Amino acid sequence: MLSYHTLFAFLVLSISPSTPYTPTPPQPFGRRAVLRAPLFGFPFLVGVSPFPATALVPGALPPPPKKKVGGGEKSCKTIDECLEQREKQEREALEDAPQVEVFSQGKVRFIRLQPGSDDSEGLAEGASTSVRFNVLKAGKRSADGLSGQGTSVFSTGYMLEDDEKPNASFDFSTSDLGVIPALRLGVVGMKVHEVRRLQVLPQMGWRKASLSCDGGPGGSGAGGDVKTDYVIVPTAEIVDQEKCFDRTLTPFPPGYEKGRRLAQRFDQALILEVERLK
Repeated sequence: MLSYHTLFAFLVLSISPSTPYTPTPPQPFGRRAVLRAPLFGFPFLVGVSPFPATALVPGALPPPPKKKVGGGEKSCKTIDECLEQREKQEREALEDAPQVEVFSQGKVRFIRLQPGSDDSEGLAEGASTSVRFNVLKAGKRSADGLSGQGTSVFSTGYMLEDDEKPNASFDFSTSDLGVIPALRLGVVGMKVHEVRRLQVLPQMGWRKASLSCDGGPGGSGAGGDVKTDYVIVPTAEIVDQEKCFDRTLTPFPPGYEKGRRLAQRFDQALILEVERLK
């Protein structure tokens, strides 16, 4: 039986120094690899990476700052703040609105929307003429009482009503006292095809000329104090419609419905858009 020292010497002598060392390749499916595979393979199977997430996903960042409503203005919290903010917006809108030149003819304020024919002469006082017109309720943004959009009350020649005849017109004389003062005075000087917007104050329109009915600006009656709305368009104190509404003045709307429309607004400042036809 060989001793331990003899066996060790035999093993040392049997290894040749000229034999190259060849490392054993790693086993891909060793015991440790088999045990570690589920730890890394299972997350990939369920769609979850085992490494820390670096992609941006919803909820990974704080929410963006809220946008302020109204172009950066703070929302009002009290009635006073809301009224102040509304007044500021109205003032800015009026400042940004294009300015128009306002004229005056026989105590009637007007603006010129369209110039007349160059070869036409201005309408003289006492002369007869033919016009088409549109009576409008002044718009809320009409700072001067003449410009801006308005709601039609009744018209002739504008084909705004279903029962209106084509090419309809209103013929009158500027000396006819049966015509409302705003129209017979406001058309003096107009050329053919000129378009004007006349301001019709109650006392220059369909309101009776009596002290008991005088409740608007410029009067001295007992109808009430001078009233203005928030866009500085003069309006009259509401008066008795039946007693103060003059149905004999022309032009006057045909039909009951249109007449009631005017009766509800004759004590306000109206707009009369008129074009001279001849």
